[in-house]
Amino acid sequence: MASPVSGATAPALVIVDDQRTCLEASAAACELLGVEPEEIAGATLDSLLAPGMRRRLRHLWHAFSEGGGSAGPLRSLSGGELEIKVTPDVLPGRHLVVLSEAGAGETASVPARRFRQPSRREREILALLAAGETDNQIAERLGVSPATVQTHVRNVKTKLGARTRAQAVAKAIAQNLIDSL
Repeated sequence: MASPVSGATAPALVIVDDQRTCLEASAAACELLGVEPEEIAGATLDSLLAPGMRRRLRHLWHAFSEGGGSAGPLRSLSGGELEIKVTPDVLPGRHLVVLSEAGAGETASVPARRFRQPSRREREILALLAAGETDNQIAERLGVSPATVQTHVRNVKTKLGARTRAQAVAKAIAQNLIDSL
């Protein structure tokens, strides 16, 4: 799926829990995996790979859950070769998986920046959200009102093209806008 800016592709992102169950996936991830959006929600990441790849992913996942990492190629059910990059615990018990076509080059795994970049304050708030802080805790820490925090969150979601706070944090980490925890 091409983005409106210079033919770049949209990021193929999947949010999974500790058991590798897919909680949310971008349209690009569904396309790359060759599945419909309703098929991915609730499926395990393992089940979206060719049978011979599932054991390999389970083995790799132990290392990924400790400090993240990347691996490939892994074969999807549709027969495509994938590379994966895992950022563990973008939120407690939630992990970001960035998918790209194997051999597509380094830039293929870096999500395209289609929107305006978040401000320094918005990145700071995203980092605090990633650390599990509430709006009230963030407001107290930064000396602003909770309504101001909510405004910053709403603005950064728009800038990143995210529907949820978790998706905004995941996209910010994938785009190296904030450090993973």
